[in-house]
Amino acid sequence: QSSAVNMKVWSVLFLLPLVYSDWTCEDCARASNGLAIFSVNGEAIQAMVDILIAEVCPVAEDPTLCVEQLPSFWAEIAKIVFPEHWKHICDDLEECQAPEVKAAVPNCPECAARVNAITNALSLDYVIAAYVQLCQDSPMCGNLAPDTTEECKQVVADLLPVALPVLVAAPREWQNVFCEGWGCEPWDPTTVAPREPWFIELIASHT
Repeated sequence: QSSAVNMKVWSVLFLLPLVYSDWTCEDCARASNGLAIFSVNGEAIQAMVDILIAEVCPVAEDPTLCVEQLPSFWAEIAKIVFPEHWKHICDDLEECQAPEVKAAVPNCPECAARVNAITNALSLDYVIAAYVQLCQDSPMCGNLAPDTTEECKQVVADLLPVALPVLVAAPREWQNVFCEGWGCEPWDPTTVAPREPWFIELIASHT
């Protein structure tokens, strides 16, 4: 587990049926890595930005400025928050199972259930607070706004508690797209191809 965000999301993940608890360490690592790549590609970030512009900017103090600046700002936040968040996809497991030859691998419903649960955790107050702190402690604001770093950090503190629950509440067709592209089973981008050609290309572009 990453030490950058010291948290467990058991309060959501423990609701998963026991059938979902037999993921191996390899399953967890590959799902985490795959989700990280999937969630910060250009199309995924644009989809999130579209939702936030529609839901958040109309109630912002300056809606026009929000529409202008949110796309680039959210792109940087997403690169910090989501790769970190997916590392916790198996936080309900006291220990992930040791690699072994299994009769069955995580199937599509199992994949969707676990991705759905970890996504729900993004709306938890203590999770949001952890990501506000993570973003504020990162070099992001210093890079984006070197002359107004503290103001930038305040925007992070104001934006994430609104934006993350909005994204959690949005339709989740993407989780099935991810799981089906992933193959609904463990895979190694260098040796075992997932079923969907577009997913092979996406992973290849990040290796």
